[in-house]
Amino acid sequence: MTSAAGSEGARPVKEQWLIKRYANRKLYDTVERRFTSLSRIRALVRDGVDVLVQDHDTGEDLTAETLSQALGRRRRDADPDEDAPALGLLADLIRAPGKLARAVAEHDRGVDEIRDLRREVQALAETLDKLLEGKSADADADSPASGDANGAQASGR
Repeated sequence: MTSAAGSEGARPVKEQWLIKRYANRKLYDTVERRFTSLSRIRALVRDGVDVLVQDHDTGEDLTAETLSQALGRRRRDADPDEDAPALGLLADLIRAPGKLARAVAEHDRGVDEIRDLRREVQALAETLDKLLEGKSADADADSPASGDANGAQASGR
């Protein structure tokens, strides 16, 4: 595996990147084979890497906790005005996890409704095509009948 998280095309976007967390809270990057930091983990996530943080001793998944710490550390180090929207989002997530679940469900319902509408439009388009084909066939059938004189002259030659 490559070790350059920022280099383009170095690795697939959703590659699993394993970080081990030791009892002394040190983080060990198993891909780059060195100790790492929360800011490095933030950079990996920003680059689209799927990071997995596990407790070295138990194998417990500590990803959510570690990413929360990484976000908190960034908030402490960053310009307060820059992170105001992120703070609001975090507060909303803590206040109303039910709202988030409802929003996801509503989104899924919306996707289902769009899918159903797409099917209906496709069925209507197919019906319209059949109707137009039928009218075209009717028009073709009517055409020789209205032009019998021309048809008779053409066949008489």
